[in-house]
Amino acid sequence: MPERVAPSVQSSPQPEPTHLSGRCDPAVERGSACSAELGAASVPALTSVVIRFGETGQADRAWQTGVFGFTPPATAQLQAGMTRGAATDLGLSSFTYQRSSVRLAIWRRSFYVAVVIATNLDLDTFTAATALINARLN
Repeated sequence: MPERVAPSVQSSPQPEPTHLSGRCDPAVERGSACSAELGAASVPALTSVVIRFGETGQADRAWQTGVFGFTPPATAQLQAGMTRGAATDLGLSSFTYQRSSVRLAIWRRSFYVAVVIATNLDLDTFTAATALINARLN
């Protein structure tokens, strides 16, 4: 009878650390990938942050004063690619910014403020991601 041998375990190579703008390991590489402008490289990426506040008033104040430096633009300040309010499909307290390589959505719903940033992703993927997040904000 043949002797049973435990299967060998082989680890697959670990992926390289990445950054929104491409490969970025400052200890190894001090090149342009670590300092490139958001969306400048062709690497697709999506990130989101959802903050839950203790009261809806706190969430509204955070939305009005800006989150991570993104302040809601006044209607008169809207530029090409920017949408604010109900037209975003994220509610009245929302705005989006869309360019071919960068998309941004920030909105407030109840106790929550959400931020979604995508680079090099198509509009349908970005819209689906924001809709899924928005549906979970109860």
